[in-house]
Amino acid sequence: MQYEIIKRLYDANGKVIIGMEMFQRPFQKYLDMYIKGEISEAEMLRKTEYFKRWTYDYNLYRDILQFARSKEIRVVALNVRKELLEKVSAGGLESLTEEELKEVPRDMDMTNEVYRTHLRQIYGRHSKKTRKAFDTFYQSQLLWDETMAETTAKTLEAYPDYQVVVLAGDGHVQYSWGIPVRVTRRVKVPSAVIINYGGEEIDKELADFVLFPSYIETPESPKLMVFLKDSDEGVYVEKVMESGPAGRAGIQEGDIITALDGLIVKDIQDIKIFLVGRNRGDRIRVRLLRKYFIFGSEKLEVEVDL
Repeated sequence: MQYEIIKRLYDANGKVIIGMEMFQRPFQKYLDMYIKGEISEAEMLRKTEYFKRWTYDYNLYRDILQFARSKEIRVVALNVRKELLEKVSAGGLESLTEEELKEVPRDMDMTNEVYRTHLRQIYGRHSKKTRKAFDTFYQSQLLWDETMAETTAKTLEAYPDYQVVVLAGDGHVQYSWGIPVRVTRRVKVPSAVIINYGGEEIDKELADFVLFPSYIETPESPKLMVFLKDSDEGVYVEKVMESGPAGRAGIQEGDIITALDGLIVKDIQDIKIFLVGRNRGDRIRVRLLRKYFIFGSEKLEVEVDL
């Protein structure tokens, strides 16, 4: 649905910018380089540290980014730096250094008590910690919302004749509590909130437009079905699911993955990037280092059917 909305808005007037929660602001230049065709998709994913900083499968957004590249549509990294968010979540805004505070949006609005109550209910389902712990959690959520709103507002000011389509989770847009009202507080523009909904009952205040699309399977890259850990020598295999592709090919716990189809593997991110665009059933060559307790180590290469 996101892709269809972007495509139709582009077809209508060509003046569209895409803002994405999935990328963090310090990495904007690499998104720019990807859209301009200066770096490959794999390099963009590596430089933006996508797989280190976001948990959802990249294939969910891949068609949108490929469309943006094909049409040279600007893509904006909306999100706050992960390290900053984690630090505020643990110790609050007061824990930030003077240098870190420069990354915090000005005039953060903490006055919406309805939103605060909603977030407290969510927090309460997952934790029984102290009030101070909730306060820092709340501050981190507002930092998240306000950063994305500030970036969106600055983009609208820089490109006043463009429409900006913001792609973010429902929690950041429903009832306009998160991003939307924080954008319009900064810049007066017409806006609309659009969400997908799978529930039975709907509150008319939830969004401006609510979509009920048919369910489709989530596109996913194939997996080796192993648990991995980064090491100085390569990527260490901690556990192998015997029925998975790696297990069927003879990869064992303790093996170190050093290359895929001849491409050197330095960390787990390299493996995830390699698997983007691969299909189930594809055959790949995996180079391994297998260590033995007494007899040293052995270099191996096995074929894996994904």
